[in-house]
Order: sequence, then structure tokens, then C-alpha cells
Amino acid sequence: MYSVGIVTISDKGARGERVDESGRVLTEMVSAQGWEVAETRLISDDFNGIVDTLIELCDRRKLHLVLTTGGTGFGERD
Repeated sequence: MYSVGIVTISDKGARGERVDESGRVLTEMVSAQGWEVAETRLISDDFNGIVDTLIELCDRRKLHLVLTTGGTGFGERD
């Protein structure tokens, strides 16, 4: 079985100002394939936080696949 991480990158989502629909849909799609969703994260558009999260999920957790979603705006942090 494949282990999958899903990371939504959104300032508004991380602050609770927006519902994370894309992460939910990805979770459903991955689960429908019979793969394990080992971790879901909703983090802000902070560069270092994104890097740290991806390193943790890929290098430390050794997940088979990490999917990212977000960046729907054109702000400085996107």
C-alpha cells in the first residue's frame, strides 16, 4: 500500500478563514485508489514552513507520495 501526504498551503485556510475543499477532494481521490492517507496538513504560505513540512513528510516520514494544493491567489506570499 502506498502512503500519501496531502499538504494544503493557504494563509486563509491556516487561519481558519477558508474551508480546505481541495485537500478534502484529494483525500477522497487518494483513498478511492486504495492508498493510505498517512498525513494531511493545512499550513500557511510561509516558505520555510513549506520546506520544513515537505522535508518532514518526504525524508523523515518516508511517505511514498506527497501532494500539495493551494496558492490560489497572486499575493506576495503565493
